[in-house]
Amino acid sequence: TVLISTFALDEQKKAEALFGELAARMDSEPSLSVRVFANIHRRHQDKTPTSTLVREFASRIREQVWPGKRLPELFYDPRSLETETKKRAVLHAKAIVVDGRFTFLTSANFTEAAQQRNIEAGVLIDDPRLAERVSRQFDLFVERGIFRRVPSDIK
Repeated sequence: TVLISTFALDEQKKAEALFGELAARMDSEPSLSVRVFANIHRRHQDKTPTSTLVREFASRIREQVWPGKRLPELFYDPRSLETETKKRAVLHAKAIVVDGRFTFLTSANFTEAAQQRNIEAGVLIDDPRLAERVSRQFDLFVERGIFRRVPSDIK
């Protein structure tokens, strides 16, 4: 299992470099479960319907970000799409949890700039209890409707 949380994602060749190996493993191993929690950004004073922004995000992931055939489960925080700035929230957490054992907490997004140019900090912790707690936090956010799943049938 892999859980990824990020604010920003790169596209095309940059995304291939970041996600290519994981996407290939997903395609070859049907039992591999990958969940991605990502921010969907609404520009200042943009009144585009939320459903349109979610559909565009899903298309962007499928066409520009994820290099594999099988997509991960995608989640977002609907508060990031509020039209009122004061109600808007941002999914800013950057973390990876692997196999209920390893947790990587970092300031880096899943972008080429964060991986190669920016000065970022992160820590990799081998502790199943921490991995469970971090995963459970995301599970609770989904269960409580704070995070919503991006429908997989959006074209």
